[in-house]
Amino acid sequence: MITHDRLPSGALPSAPHPSAVPLAESSPLAKETQTMTDSSMAMPPETPRQRYGYLPANLMTVLEATGEDTMLRLVAACGGTRLHLGRPPRDGGRLAAAVGEEAARAIYHRFAAASIIHIDVPVMSSLLARHRVHRILAMRAAGATVAEVARQFGMTERGVYAACARAKQGAPGKSGLPA
Repeated sequence: MITHDRLPSGALPSAPHPSAVPLAESSPLAKETQTMTDSSMAMPPETPRQRYGYLPANLMTVLEATGEDTMLRLVAACGGTRLHLGRPPRDGGRLAAAVGEEAARAIYHRFAAASIIHIDVPVMSSLLARHRVHRILAMRAAGATVAEVARQFGMTERGVYAACARAKQGAPGKSGLPA
């Protein structure tokens, strides 16, 4: 029978298991272990599908070529229409007016490389509504008053309160965050 106060005859005291011994915070092993723990617990980057839901291939191409802001400006300005890309964009053209000259050239070159001469831009109203709610919440978090937010988005104060409440509850709605 083994008791806690004495070891059996011939037994040597054993050192505690290495995982049971706390590491000094300054030791290289402790830093390496912490780095491994931090990197293994990091969330994987969000994919476009997770962020936006369904995106048609032409919008994915615009997103990859120019970024999120340009894609959203394109959808807001040209949603529901067909854009012809037969020639390089010119100053004052519909595409350049919607997204800017530099972004228009990047979009043109990306689609021209694939021999695509026109794209149908979807309306994507739910995407725009979710983006608008994100912008409303960001303005409120930055300290903007409800009246300032309402004027910025061309809506009533009551509409701002409703959008914030739906986002807080996570309720899907015409402008709630979950898709």
